[in-house]
Amino acid sequence: MVLFEISVQVLLVNSDQVMTNLLTKELGSENDIQLLCVAQSRREGKRLIENKNFDVMLIDPVLKDGNGFDLISYAKKIRPLCEVVVAGRDEGEDAMRAFASGAMGYVPCTGAEGRYAHAVKQVACGGAYMTPRMSREVLCQLESKSALVDRRREMERLTLRELQILRMVADGHTSLPLGRKLGISCQTVNAHVKNILRKLNVRTRAQAIAKAYEQGVL
Repeated sequence: MVLFEISVQVLLVNSDQVMTNLLTKELGSENDIQLLCVAQSRREGKRLIENKNFDVMLIDPVLKDGNGFDLISYAKKIRPLCEVVVAGRDEGEDAMRAFASGAMGYVPCTGAEGRYAHAVKQVACGGAYMTPRMSREVLCQLESKSALVDRRREMERLTLRELQILRMVADGHTSLPLGRKLGISCQTVNAHVKNILRKLNVRTRAQAIAKAYEQGVL
């Protein structure tokens, strides 16, 4: 259990009155959490961000007068030391968007009773909060981005001549006519193609073309 000598000051932003009542009750039952103020709209939330000193903002991104995700970014800009927990509706795209906007905690509403206070304390002491499913999704996203970076690096290793030949191969040129157009021998063209395949870590010209299209080179 995380205990604080000084209560964690929380700004709650939520347009749903039923949910606001639930969160107010849950946070109010914790001795080391103080619900500082409540905003029921994006406009009111923005005003409170500018005028109140708080440690954690607990926000529902679906607000009656606008996009709550923008408010997350705004809070991090105005108060860089504050942390954000999102009370969301699912564990998919909204969760990833919340983390990308600067949130350090995401609590899906399904079976979430009792988790909001825990998430607030977790981020207040420098941690993060997400469900096991979200943790897996984040790892998959990171792996995907890492693979994309690796593929881009492969393309960057190609010389200008190799890129030129790859584009001509994609246009349907075979080695002999390609060499004639460039004023080089068929053997030289094949040597360039061999280097292209090696650098892109593929076996065939078709695979090289597909990878180049994927990266926007062609």
